[in-house]
Amino acid sequence: ADHSLVKDVRGIGMMGGVEVHEKEGPGKLGGQLQKAMFWNGLHIKFTGDTGIIAPMFVSERSHIDEIIDKFRKTLNEKLN
Repeated sequence: ADHSLVKDVRGIGMMGGVEVHEKEGPGKLGGQLQKAMFWNGLHIKFTGDTGIIAPMFVSERSHIDEIIDKFRKTLNEKLN
């Protein structure tokens, strides 16, 4: 939630949604981020400008940390 591209973070249980600020129109940034995250080793489904994070049912803290690290890395790359 502390990243400048993130508009809102919400969740229930282990599932979360990360909404990013739209840039060139609804869904444009979300589509770009979905592709960039895939190439950074993370598959996040974006619906419009909201990424849906749904980790494995059996996850350890290290798995969640890896997801967040790759998500943040991709957001940082989009800023540059």
